Amino acid sequence: MLKKIVPLLVLCVILSACTADGNTAPSSMLSPVEGKYVVLVLFEEDTPQQQVNEVTDTVVGTAQETGVLQEAVISMRPDEYGIETEEYPFIMITDSREIVLKTTDAGEAAAFFRKAP
Repeated sequence: MLKKIVPLLVLCVILSACTADGNTAPSSMLSPVEGKYVVLVLFEEDTPQQQVNEVTDTVVGTAQETGVLQEAVISMRPDEYGIETEEYPFIMITDSREIVLKTTDAGEAAAFFRKAP
């Protein structure tokens, strides 16, 4: 799974280019497929592996189960993405046009996927 994630990390470095309205993401972070989503989950570097696994299973697992996941990026280096947040994990979901959800609640992200068309 890491082999699939590492190349995506490189693409996500562009996240610092997000516009001021907060809903526009660089095209590299948008899903190329209508109806599918890209998920970015950021953790602090010292986050226990068990918490990383639980959040990843909840968010990415639900997206996979519902069939709407295009790509998932999991990182413990939030500084690489230029996103300022005081709470972790930070979860950002984009569709083919914009950022559709920013949250620190894995349950909220999972609920989003359960409601996704």
